[in-house]
This record gives sequence, structure tokens and C-alpha cells, in this order.
Amino acid sequence: MRKDRFMQQINQSSHEGGLTCSFNDYQLAEFVQHKLRNLRRLPHKKAVHTVGPQQDGYWVLGPSLYFNDGGELVDADNSDYTWLGQLYEGPGIAPKNAACIIHLPLCFNALTGMYLWARINMKHNFIPCMLVAGSYVMAMHYTTILKQFLFCPVPLAYGVKSGTGKTTASIIGQAPTGAYPSRFVSRASSQKYTEMCCSSYLPLAVDDPKSRSAISDLSIALFNGATEATIKHGTRSPHSMAVITANFTTIDKEK
Repeated sequence: MRKDRFMQQINQSSHEGGLTCSFNDYQLAEFVQHKLRNLRRLPHKKAVHTVGPQQDGYWVLGPSLYFNDGGELVDADNSDYTWLGQLYEGPGIAPKNAACIIHLPLCFNALTGMYLWARINMKHNFIPCMLVAGSYVMAMHYTTILKQFLFCPVPLAYGVKSGTGKTTASIIGQAPTGAYPSRFVSRASSQKYTEMCCSSYLPLAVDDPKSRSAISDLSIALFNGATEATIKHGTRSPHSMAVITANFTTIDKEK
């Protein structure tokens, strides 16, 4: 579009709720230069790659879910990192569906109510339910446990029969972390399980998997935090633990 035509449309525009300004050529050039100078002064942000703690000390769990080390919600502008998953998908970017679901304002009343519900409804399985929930607390400290002990066993809620409350217990344990339902999965390959454990510090729930071999490989890899090297993803290490509910054990007899 010619400049004189562009200037004419700018000066003649009068949309509702808008502000109309008359610019000559010199004023337009000055306005553009002013905006460019302001753009250069904008802070440089890094894209969130892994959901959880960032190098600046903040925990980033979603587009507007930034927390300090005291668990307090803070403004996203305070962090050196920004969530780009809702705008762009690609390697090195935390995906949109990895964002946590956290109801604000933060409070402990909901947590108390949830465990009271479990006490009433899980009945004689209440204690096993609490053990599963406690496994998620352990899973939140997976990297710390690895540094301290050099290994971390994978929790398994095992029961031959269905309908014993394994899935419910897993939801109760994972939900307070904000990772439910985005990290609550069932059918997936070993590579997908590993990818999810490398992309977040929040625990992964593997519920009633169909493949014994997939979770067997995952359990062995997570036990000592083994680094995986692939052509597609390069070198990567798990940041989170998986909690598994199944009607069979995770380890093959050969292993």
C-alpha cells in the first residue's frame, strides 16, 4: 500500500471507542521510532521448557501460575521465564496441555475435605489409600531423593482384583499437585512415559496400564534416574517419578 494512501486511511479512521490522530510524515516516523526504542527495552524472557522449578528460583506450573519458594503466588513479570505453550508448539517448549489446574485462591480446606471424604468412602482401604497418596508426596521430591540415596523405587498400587479403589487413591494423591488430569495416563509407550517424566517435575500417574513391558522399562529407568540419549530428543534425564496402579507387577521375570 502506498504511504499516502496509508496515511489517508489512518487519518480518516473513526472507529467506535478508538482514538484518531492526524500524523504528518515526520510525526509518523517519530512515532514508529519511539515504539521501536520501547520494544528494545523490554526484558528478555526464556521459554519454560520443564514444568516446575526454573533457574531463577520460581516454580512455573502454567501460563499465570508462578510461585516462589514459599509457595506463594507471584506475578509472572517477576520471573525470567515465560509460558509459550499456548502460542507455539515445538521442541524446548512446555506444551499447552502440560499446564497444571490449580483453583485459586490457595487454601488447605479443600485438601482436608478430600481426605475426610477418603476416610468415609474408602472404608477398610483408607490406609492403603493414604500410602498411595504419600507416594505422590515422595514423588514430588524425586530429584532430592536421587541426590541423597542415588536411587528411588517406583511406587506400585497392586491388586489382583479391580474395584478396590486403586485409581481413586491415585487421583487423591495426584490432584493436590495440580497435575491431574494432564499427567494421569494409561495406555502409552515406554518412550512416551519417559518423555513425560523428563518434561515435568510433577508426578506422573500411570493407571491400569495394558503393557507390562512398557512400565517395566520405565521402572528400571526411574530407579536410578538413568539418562536417556535419543536422536530425536538428545540427552535427557527424568525429573519426576511415576506412581503406578496395576493388576500385575511391573518387573518382568527376566529382569
